[in-house]
Amino acid sequence: MATYPLPCTPAPAYEYAFQDPQATMTLAEGIAEFYQRHPNRIYVAREHRHKLFLNAHDALHVLFGCPPTFEGEWRLAWWTMLATDFELLLYPRLAISRRVQTTIVKGGLVNASLAFFGSLGELAAIVWRSRYLRGKWPARYFENHLNERLVDVRRAFGIRLG
Repeated sequence: MATYPLPCTPAPAYEYAFQDPQATMTLAEGIAEFYQRHPNRIYVAREHRHKLFLNAHDALHVLFGCPPTFEGEWRLAWWTMLATDFELLLYPRLAISRRVQTTIVKGGLVNASLAFFGSLGELAAIVWRSRYLRGKWPARYFENHLNERLVDVRRAFGIRLG
């Protein structure tokens, strides 16, 4: 009787290639994928008065594997507070911008609120994973790491995706 190998567990499906914890693309390539899928964010990041913050914020989406959804934004907010050198005071200033207010109104305040409360459970996991960090991610200087592979950057800083 012939024996066959057991079926392999399928690899998890990622919405973006940069969400793979073992992604070998560079940070720049991950950002390019992010902007290719969300071209409206390029204009905002170039023209907005908080340009440095928004460009660094979009790089954080790639680094921490968070999609630009309400849920992903809350997850990224927790990572930003726990794992980067950004000051928390930038968030309230950005939150009062017309773009952010319009996004929340279009997406629905209820949806944004539900995503926030849903993210609280994930906060515990992010706090747990942040124990492994080897220092804060230098968000303002993300451009220094553009040519490094995501897997290497994540390993160097002890970033563990869930």
